[in-house]
Amino acid sequence: MPTFTYVPDFPATETTTLSLRTVRYGTTEERLAYGLNTIIDKWDVRFSGRSAADRNDILSFLSTGAGATPFTWTTPFGETAQFLCFDWQSTLDSCDLNSVSASFMLTYTPEGPNLSAPAAPSSAFTYAAEFGASQKYTTNTKQISFGDGYKQVLSYGIHPEQIEWPLTFANRTNTERDAIRAYLRGAKGETAFTWTTPYGTTDKFVCNEWKTDYISYNNSTINATFRRVFEP
Repeated sequence: MPTFTYVPDFPATETTTLSLRTVRYGTTEERLAYGLNTIIDKWDVRFSGRSAADRNDILSFLSTGAGATPFTWTTPFGETAQFLCFDWQSTLDSCDLNSVSASFMLTYTPEGPNLSAPAAPSSAFTYAAEFGASQKYTTNTKQISFGDGYKQVLSYGIHPEQIEWPLTFANRTNTERDAIRAYLRGAKGETAFTWTTPYGTTDKFVCNEWKTDYISYNNSTINATFRRVFEP
């Protein structure tokens, strides 16, 4: 298994989604994380200020894999796993310096090493988001038209309001970042967790995707959306 050893620049961005199936019963739902490996990660990385020799080496490595051969890579967060690269771009920045931008997609192979999900959290989510967090409401309604412009709109379900909180956790240390990531990864979008909103209300929430920007050493920002749910 080939290993990619070049270290990307700051910032590097990890986008995380989850393999998840959702069944809804009106406004109540059940969620199921499916597959042995539920985490889907994409890393947007850049290698700048590189010599022509480094540029050619990186491009040769990616071209040899051609988006079909997995390679081993250790992420900026110190996690070693298998990745694929489907597209990349090189730029001649000056006579002597070059940059390469690429997207690395997490994949899983029988021989590994593969990324494993942490255990599901058993306690409430307690990290405070930044000020400026907003609460988004969506109502569950059905519209019945009777002709001649007449219509009737009805809300349905025991809980007709859907609530989402787009949140930012900025300037987090590596320890805080890793704890938040582990919490969300462990929940897998499947396990609802308890969270107290900035307005002081406590409910059950899930998080299906988030983005982590590794801005500099010991400084990361996580953007995530928490969605209120009701269990059967």
